[in-house]
Amino acid sequence: KICEWITGINGLEPDTMLYGGGLHMTERGGFLGVHLDNERHPQTGLARRLNLIVYCTEGWQEDWGGHLELWDRACTRPVTKIAPLWNRAVLFETSAHSFHGHTQPLACPPEVRRKSVAVYYWSEPRARARFFARADEPHDAAKEAARLARSRT
Repeated sequence: KICEWITGINGLEPDTMLYGGGLHMTERGGFLGVHLDNERHPQTGLARRLNLIVYCTEGWQEDWGGHLELWDRACTRPVTKIAPLWNRAVLFETSAHSFHGHTQPLACPPEVRRKSVAVYYWSEPRARARFFARADEPHDAAKEAARLARSRT
């Protein structure tokens, strides 16, 4: 419930199946390209709403890279970079615009790994927008079909 309190998103459910979650490790030279996460859980049908990442590498040095990059809505540039420092937690909402990754190859020593634990939170799918004709608009079958198609979930 603390994630609901922090974010204002109600009805969050942790992913007890750890679909895509759990321990993540990246070795020297590794990276994760900018991406969007999957939107639906394949077994429950719930919509992904939040990512919680906790970094687990003691003694991580900022100059080794591995910063989580949160990109702008157009996916043209990172708007913030978060170093994967020991015991740091990052919570962010997932959406059709939450582009993220760690795009620069790690420059850590060969024996060091960038480690994190990822937990995802899910909720019932968000309702889609529904489109309606104005009261003064004459009936148009083509427009009505287009409105109906855009309103389906």
